[in-house]
Amino acid sequence: MNGVNRKVDFIQKTPLQLPKRINASASMSLDKYDYVIMDIIRVYKQNNKNDLIKLPQLETAFWSRIEHDDAHSTRSAHMGSRIAKLYLEGYILNKSNQGYRLTKKGKEELNYQEVEVE
Repeated sequence: MNGVNRKVDFIQKTPLQLPKRINASASMSLDKYDYVIMDIIRVYKQNNKNDLIKLPQLETAFWSRIEHDDAHSTRSAHMGSRIAKLYLEGYILNKSNQGYRLTKKGKEELNYQEVEVE
């Protein structure tokens, strides 16, 4: 019984060590549809200074932007899971359920992608 108590004490006193992430790219690779979503959010914010884009508006803009793409006909772009992934990775934020906006990380990634394309 004494050995069990020592084991519990050791577990309780040992700090939790999580692996450090090297960079955001290592944890998630973004594709063109992710960048389309982030670009829609950015353009909406630029055109509507005080408003944030709501999910129905984002969905409409997304599907109209990729309507001539193969993913549109098969619905393989999976917009909902992409938004969730971008949110969980910290690229976008749903501010008080008022709508979506880019985070600093999202803006930097979008700017980096534009520079890389040029």
